Amino acid sequence: GEVVIPLKYSEPKYINDSLIVISENNLWGGFNLDGEQVIPFIYEDIQEFSRDYAVVTFNGLKGCINKSGDEIIKCNYYSIDGFLQRYALAQSAETHYSENGEPYHLYGILSLDGNIVVDFAFNDITGISEGYAVCLSDYGWWFEPLPGFERIPNDFFVDAGYLIGEYSGCSKLRMLSEGIAAFSWRKFDDLENSGEEKWGFLNIKGEEIVPCIYDDVGDFHNGFAWVKTNNRYEYIDTKGNPLEIRNPMLDSYGIEYAGNFTEDYAFVRFQGEKYPYKLFPDGTCEIIMSETEKEREREREEAERIRMIKVTPPDNEIWYRTESGEKIEPFRPAATGGYKNGLTVY
Repeated sequence: GEVVIPLKYSEPKYINDSLIVISENNLWGGFNLDGEQVIPFIYEDIQEFSRDYAVVTFNGLKGCINKSGDEIIKCNYYSIDGFLQRYALAQSAETHYSENGEPYHLYGILSLDGNIVVDFAFNDITGISEGYAVCLSDYGWWFEPLPGFERIPNDFFVDAGYLIGEYSGCSKLRMLSEGIAAFSWRKFDDLENSGEEKWGFLNIKGEEIVPCIYDDVGDFHNGFAWVKTNNRYEYIDTKGNPLEIRNPMLDSYGIEYAGNFTEDYAFVRFQGEKYPYKLFPDGTCEIIMSETEKEREREREEAERIRMIKVTPPDNEIWYRTESGEKIEPFRPAATGGYKNGLTVY
């Protein structure tokens, strides 16, 4: 075939649907599939593309390029951790130092045209959802609005007291889901030993709507979230009321795995049950089986039905049946076996 890239470069770092990334003199660049160079050999690293963008390293600092090789975010940052919706999470190049001398870099958020949309003022930013970034500073957690969303009047609404020497505080805040976020509160036995961590829920105003009484929680979807206490799962609504499972037998088993209501149902497993179930918001359940599994289950149930309809024989008697279940005259053998000559032993 036709050679589109001269045979003078190293083995490609990776090839995607439109680019070949290779190196020359220990620097990385790229060609399109027609053999045209679109990324110059100037980068110390080119990470794999995600959503048409790639993080690159130049002079030790990070930036972003698109598949045309345009540097849409200049290489001015200590790190770019990933792309969140239409934004990039980054750390500033400026180094700060903690009280014990440990270096750190503050987090901010960039648009994909390189503009700063959340200032580089935070110890951590854990994610973006529903128009807000979950941010942590020395004073606490809060939701920082992205362009087009309103600022919440009381920014410092979840106190991270453990960061400023108090004996309790919010240790984690998750992203919003349906306007509600899970958060955990930890009580400290002393400044050296952290105590129990419990989870609850708050709304976008920072108001606690479900108290921190759970060992772990999921996110709200379709009005419900799973919660875990003492290794037992259940689902609650936004007021903390439990979802009643309408199958008393399954409810008595207890849930050993609980998924979010990301569709119109949640994926659950009940203790002792072979197959998983769909749990619907009205509390009804539907077993999840493939057609092959359903056929095997029907065969098993039929075999069990045939076995159960036999009359209990006198002591030591064993009934013979044909494979179709027809009863044969009993007799008294010493042992039982499987199918033999078209007969089975019970």
